[in-house]
Amino acid sequence: MKKIVITGGPCTGKTTLINALKEKFPDAYFVEEPAAAVIARELDRAKIDANYAPIVPWAEYEKFVPLVVDESIKIESEIPRDAEVAFLDRSLIDNFVYFDINNFHEFDDMVRAKIADAHYDFALICEPVGMFEATDIRREDADQAAKLHQLTREVYEKSGLEIITIPFVTVPERVEIVAELLR
Repeated sequence: MKKIVITGGPCTGKTTLINALKEKFPDAYFVEEPAAAVIARELDRAKIDANYAPIVPWAEYEKFVPLVVDESIKIESEIPRDAEVAFLDRSLIDNFVYFDINNFHEFDDMVRAKIADAHYDFALICEPVGMFEATDIRREDADQAAKLHQLTREVYEKSGLEIITIPFVTVPERVEIVAELLR
């Protein structure tokens, strides 16, 4: 199985690329972004229960981290063993970007051990694509997004995982770059 991480800072076209890859590679397995899944789940829970304070990174980072690490481990463990290709919207490695930015390193050793077991083949780092737009999930401003993107590259370089840069080109061109890598 090839495990391919798709990463980059906010607003780099990761989700758009992943959606296009789902059309090109319908038999591939796709892993959603763990942090976004946790944030969405927490915000949804707060909508249902007005007394619930959602555990989100901008409010309670220290409580948010274990939720994301657990979600990462859970969803990566669900990749079928017979899948030929799995595309991951970020990976356990991305946690170190946010650990560094928040100066929070309580889970470093545990996450490193899980990364060693993950056996990622390579990482595709998407370059930014135009204007940055914040969302309910991604609340950074443009400067923070640029910093996150640079830190993502640095963290992946330190990880030792092979990195392939996906340039700012059209979505079909990005898909063709990935297809060529799989040939």
